[in-house]
Amino acid sequence: MRAHIQPVLPVDAKPDWIRTRVTLFVNGKDCGSRLIPVEDPRAPLIQEWKIDSLSLRLAAARGLPLTIRFAVTPESDWLYGVNISNWPEGYVSHDASPVEVAIR
Repeated sequence: MRAHIQPVLPVDAKPDWIRTRVTLFVNGKDCGSRLIPVEDPRAPLIQEWKIDSLSLRLAAARGLPLTIRFAVTPESDWLYGVNISNWPEGYVSHDASPVEVAIR
């Protein structure tokens, strides 16, 4: 699972001080979190999760639907919001979408 996600910045904050901890949930199962800083606009920061849960892999192999949710949980150490964003202006994505799921 790869995603281009960014913290939502408060109006008066310095971007280098801002991060947000985002947790990926697939079918309600916690698949881990990432501490996401504000990216350099010239180099998008892609977050990647590798999921090794047998039950989720089995569901995907059977063709069952997967529900994907990104969340900033109340227990997070950095509680800024999250923005699932498109690519920065001028970035060449080579037809990659901002959120991608690859089942292997």
